[in-house]
Parts: sequence; C-alpha cells; structure tokens
Amino acid sequence: MRIVIAHFSSSWVDTSGGVEKTVCALSSAMVRRGHEVTVLYIERREGVPYFPLDSRVKTQNLLYENGRQVVMEKLPFPLRVYRETARLFSQKRARNINACYKGKLYGEQIRNWLADHQVDVILSVSPMSAKYLMMDGRCDVPVIEMTREDPYSGFPALSDVEKQAVRKAKWMQVLFPEDVEAAKQYFPNMPVTAIGNAVTAAEKLASPGTVKKCYKITNVGTVCSRKNQKLLVEAFSLLAEEYPDWSVDIWGWNGNYYGKALQQYIDRNNLSSRIQLKGVTKNIADVYSGSDIFAYPSKSEGFPNGVLEAMAAGVPVIGLQKCHGTNYLLQNGKNGLLVEDTVEAFSQALRKLMSEAALREQMGGKGRSMAKKYAPEQIWNQWEVLIDQVVHMKTASGEMIR
Repeated sequence: MRIVIAHFSSSWVDTSGGVEKTVCALSSAMVRRGHEVTVLYIERREGVPYFPLDSRVKTQNLLYENGRQVVMEKLPFPLRVYRETARLFSQKRARNINACYKGKLYGEQIRNWLADHQVDVILSVSPMSAKYLMMDGRCDVPVIEMTREDPYSGFPALSDVEKQAVRKAKWMQVLFPEDVEAAKQYFPNMPVTAIGNAVTAAEKLASPGTVKKCYKITNVGTVCSRKNQKLLVEAFSLLAEEYPDWSVDIWGWNGNYYGKALQQYIDRNNLSSRIQLKGVTKNIADVYSGSDIFAYPSKSEGFPNGVLEAMAAGVPVIGLQKCHGTNYLLQNGKNGLLVEDTVEAFSQALRKLMSEAALREQMGGKGRSMAKKYAPEQIWNQWEVLIDQVVHMKTASGEMIR
C-alpha cells in the first residue's frame, strides 16, 4: 500500500509534540509491515523529526525543491494585521483568513506532488491539513481524517472551510470510543473508527511502593497554561514542609513566559531545591522509572501520551476529572485518582498517594495492566485494517472510490 501522511498544520522538524510522535511511530510501523510511506509537511525549514523515524519512510517539505525554498508561507504584512484584528472578534474568522490565503500558496505544490506520485490513501493529521489537501490541492485520493484533539472542544472551533474539507474525507479516526458520538454530531454522514495511540512496554519499571530516601513526583508535557503545571506547583507547596523527602520534576519547559512565571513562584516560595523545571529529554524511560507519582493537571487533551506512558511503567497517576482523555484512561481509585481543578483537591490527592506506599504500588500495577490495551501491535493492526477498508471501499454502483 502507498500511504501518505499529510502533516500541514504544525511544525514537523525537531518538534516533540504528541502528533509528531504518533506520525513517526505510525509511519515507521507501516513501513516495517511492507507499506510505502511518505510524510508530506509544510515548514519554513527542512530537517529531521525529533522522534525516531524508520529510514525507509520518505519525507518531503512541499515548500522546498532541490534544497531551495520555492514557496514563502508567511502572510503579507497587511494580511497579518487583518488576521490579528479579526482574531480579536472571532478565532474562527482568523483561522479562515489563514486557511484561505495559505491554501492558495500550498495548493499548486500539493497538486504537482500528487500528479507525480501514485498514492493509495492519505492520512490527514488535522482539519487544516484536510483543507489544503481537499480544497486547494483538489485531492481525489481517499483521505482518512485523523482527529488528534478533544472533538467536543476542537470541532466547534473549526472554521467553515475546515468543516467543508473534513466532510470530503472518506473516513474519520478518533482517539476514544466515547469520541465517536461527538464526531457523529458534527459530521453525521462520516464513518468513524476509534483507534488510540500506541504505547510500548516500559523499558524500565518504576517502584513506587519501595522505601527510599527520596521520592519523586513527575510531570511530562509542554510547560504551558493548558497543561496547567501551576496547579501542581501550588498543590505541592502546601505539602512541602510536611513531606521533606519528596520533590517534583517538571519536564518540558522551552523557556516560555508561562514557565518563567512558574519559576518566579517557585523562587518566591523558597521551593527551588524541591521543584525543578527541566527541558526536553530523550531519556524518558529513566524519568518514568524514577517516578513515584505522575501528576498531570492538564485541562484539555486529545490523547494524553504521558499518562499512558507513566501507567505502562507502573506509576500511579493523578489527573483532572474533566480532562478529556485523562478521564478515559484513569479509573478513579483503581489505577489513579481523578480530582477537581482546584489546588485543595489536587493537594489532597497528592497527600493520599504520598502517604500510602502500598496504594501507590497497587494503582501502578493496575495502570500497567490497563496500558497493555494500547500495545503497539494491536494499534498498528487496527490502523492496517482501517486503511485497507478505506482503500477498497466501493460506491453503490460497485466501482472503487479511487
């Protein structure tokens, strides 16, 4: 099968996001299974992805030809002013301006590439990618729309042109069975299949119930307001004096303002020796295996990879009960704790796990068992079945759709 993954709406080069991790893993898995895979991306620079990618996976930046940039993706200054002014009144309108102008730039490149290559199916990683493909690139290859976010919050925010493009796809993939209903509400005629992200078995297992001199609470994810690490910091600050043998490591700070404000709070409260803001690491197995609690106060997720990776390593997890994804993976009181989005509630959950080693061990073990449902081979089997089904779909007249 000749598979293309269209990654047109976010950065690809050296980007450590969840979407990029999924694309690299899925592409590599399909190549290993004998398929031909190409990742098409659009970015102002060329380079390699952050995550491991099988060398047989082809990549192509559509803004470049023979190492030279041939399309400038930046909007002209007057249009940027217009877009940002529109954003003050309507986020959808701003997205629409972006989509329409950039689509004119990208459409010809997409059409030319498709004309020169034989493709059986395209996986679009976002509605904006679908817009560039279907409406600007005039793609007639079967497209599977990959939903990488909470559909209940993501679909209402889509611009009209994005919705129009998604409706042209042949199939939609969502991350959880509970998301199928939401997809049907917005795209009632669209076939929908739930396939989660894959998580590999942990290279090293945590030992959250073992007696130690020092215990570790960890958080992994981009340090930002949506990930809500401030809640963890404030909750721990209420317990720091009572639990002097515990500390917190927060991974994923890229130097942004949110992290700087968080560091200032830590310093003001004399917690700099107990709470560490750290950057990105490729030794993530060591982070999880050295953890006793995984604290994840994120407000909104598509699929919280960090939660599942921590569970696979046997680490008990604390998350927010209203956070999409987290509240699907965690069963409150069994493999973790789900709490309200308040400092007091999060602090109480931390105290419970910090005080009870046996409970940490028990919840960590149940989390490991649950994570096995997302073993890579099971997830890749589901993708292969879906891809084959879409490629071989027939119209009512019995003709192939492609």
